[in-house]
Amino acid sequence: SSCLSRSLFSLFQLHLTCLKSTGRSGRSCDVVFTDKPGRNSVWMVMHPGIHLRMELDGTEVKIDDRVVLAHASTNKCLSVNEDYSSR
Repeated sequence: SSCLSRSLFSLFQLHLTCLKSTGRSGRSCDVVFTDKPGRNSVWMVMHPGIHLRMELDGTEVKIDDRVVLAHASTNKCLSVNEDYSSR
């Protein structure tokens, strides 16, 4: 079962990608999953506490740690816009 899930993962690798938003201001982007890696699918994982980010840079992230994702090209943090979220 775990062997199967690992092989399925390698077949269907998804990348979180930032696409330029067409419906909102130019400062935001739509984030989607895509199977094509690229410069718009590079993200930084940071500590949520701004004062601890430098100190904890490069340390291991545990599965239950809270993190902030920032887009590497724009340095903008990922957030949810409730007006446009789909449930």
